[in-house]
Amino acid sequence: MIRRSLMLLTTLCTCSAICFGQESATPEETKYLDNIQRVTFGLPRAGEGYFSPDGQTIAFQAFSVGYPFYQIYVQALDEKTPVRVSPGLGRTTCAYFSPDGESLLFSSAHTNPDIAAIEKEARDLAAAGGYDAEASYSHDGKQIVFTSTRDGDPDLYIMNSDGTNVRQIVNQDGYDGGPFFSPDDNWVLFRSDREEEHMLQLYLVSVDGKTEIQLTDDLQTV
Repeated sequence: MIRRSLMLLTTLCTCSAICFGQESATPEETKYLDNIQRVTFGLPRAGEGYFSPDGQTIAFQAFSVGYPFYQIYVQALDEKTPVRVSPGLGRTTCAYFSPDGESLLFSSAHTNPDIAAIEKEARDLAAAGGYDAEASYSHDGKQIVFTSTRDGDPDLYIMNSDGTNVRQIVNQDGYDGGPFFSPDDNWVLFRSDREEEHMLQLYLVSVDGKTEIQLTDDLQTV
């Protein structure tokens, strides 16, 4: 299994990024999306983008010339040039801004432990082996929730934002992932296929892991 570790990138460089390009939506799409604007250019593939807290910058993963795997980039919405912020080694994914916009979480499959500490910009937060990814911050910036296979299959964990005090909050068979904190930081919303493989449903779990609530129950819906 590819080893993915959660990385924390601090002191984000001032980034340049992109002009808007107008794209048309189909009639069906306009029910949910309108005024669609293109924000990346010149990349073979780019996706999984997230806004910074102030809405002026995006973080995303992309293939680029010279790098065989996805790398993490940041880009201001009024510029054209993305800035690579991941180490450039191994596969990277799952970028997510801290609430103050000064740090960026991402997951990396590179295995060189020195890379995480280069110039004190990136540091390894979850080096337990296996898959550690799909991380997001609490709204106060003090905690991180993430998915890990450290106990055998994908389950949910919470840790302090410096990587300490890791504790498991969900331990079920099957996939449990895609976690996000509720606005009051007391609950975590996540998806799980525990009822039927590859058929994802939504759940809530309290941050202490003691209370769990199933929100959807439609095995015809992925």
